[in-house]
Order: sequence, then C-alpha cells, then structure tokens
Amino acid sequence: MNPAEQQQQHNILQPGLLYAWDAPDPRRHFKKIVYAQHPEEGWKVYLRVVVFVSVYEDRRQSRLSEPGLDPGEDSSEDPNTFIVVKSRKDARPKWEAPKGGVEPKDRRNRYESIVQTMAQAARREVAEEAKLDDLKNLYYMNQCIEGTEDNYGPNTYVQYHFFRAFVTQEQFDHAAAYFAEMNAADKWHTLPDCLAEKNDISYYYRGIPLFGKWTDTIFSRYMNYYIPPNKRRGY
Repeated sequence: MNPAEQQQQHNILQPGLLYAWDAPDPRRHFKKIVYAQHPEEGWKVYLRVVVFVSVYEDRRQSRLSEPGLDPGEDSSEDPNTFIVVKSRKDARPKWEAPKGGVEPKDRRNRYESIVQTMAQAARREVAEEAKLDDLKNLYYMNQCIEGTEDNYGPNTYVQYHFFRAFVTQEQFDHAAAYFAEMNAADKWHTLPDCLAEKNDISYYYRGIPLFGKWTDTIFSRYMNYYIPPNKRRGY
C-alpha cells in the first residue's frame, strides 16, 4: 500500500497498547523492530523514525544547550533547510533524511514513554547515518505517515514518526570531513553495516535525487506540517 493512500492512521500513543519487538522481515530475522499492538483490535504497527536536522546559523550558538530554545528568525528555521545523507546502495547518488527502525536497544526501560524510545532511536539513527552525535533541541513533531510492506501479514503496518533537531556548523563540517576521508581511503568495508549505509552528507534542495519509496511522501508531509518554535515539545 502506498503510504499516501492510507486514510486512517493507527494511534500508537493511546493507553493500553503492547510495545514489544520482533523481526518483520523473516529474511532478516536478526533485525528486530519495536512495534505497538492493540490487545483487542489486533492491529500491529512497526515503528520507524525520520529526523530533520538543520544547522544553526550563528548568533545563538552559545545557547544551543538550552532546552526549548526558540531560534528566532535564523534561516535554519526554514523547513526546506535540512540535512540529507547519500545511500551507498545505489550506483547513482540518491539522498534521504536520516531514518530507520526503532530497535530494542532504543527502549532503555519499560517505564519510559514510547515517544522517549523513538527519540532515542532518532539520536542513534542520526549518529549512525550522518555522523552527528550531539543533537540540539531534539523534538517530536507529532506527525507520521503510515503504510505497509509487501511481506507484512494482514492488519500489520509501519509508521515513520517525524523528529526535528539542530547542530552547529562545526558539527556539520566535521561530519563532512569524515565522509570525505572515508571515501578517499575507501574504508567503508571496515565498518559494521549500520555505520556504512551512507557515504556523504549535504543539504536538501528541490530536485535532489531521492532514495527509497518512502522519502518523497515523507518530505511532502514534512513541508506541509512543519511545526513552528512556539508549538514544540522537546525530548
């Protein structure tokens, strides 16, 4: 099912749901993903995250550690200005925002909320894919897209939940230098798969080639539902 065709999204934040994990793809039994399941209705939703990371512009960088900081009129508040990473899986350069499944290791204890678990997954995915490991002002946008995969059983779905965060220009430059060094030395084969999925970092621009069947829908939803600073809740 195309994600754009899904009319009614399942509420994975409602009370009383079961949160657990298993491998949605039997061909990759080692890749377990966290899901939400309704105990009576039986529907099951695997959880994924996508993170829109922007670079803070300038004048307030000394205050980046302050929770919930309103960046004001910085151009980094333009929702079109966010970081994308390039997939190594395609011979032609194709790009996406850092994204991936919520893994069991992201759920640090059973007392935390599922949004806190997804926030931890967001931090991990950005660190693995974009080599940015100190996100500023990460917040949940309370938006997602829903669809399914060809190998899913009946009443089984997947959702991508949207997060937003910021980094400094220095962090971005350091990540770009890392990618350049790894590409020049052709050293990606020395890393685990989860750290070698992407091999470049850039900014999104209109017309950039996109990677994956979900990315176009994700980007369109993000542009339509961007959350201004005064409506955010940080995690």
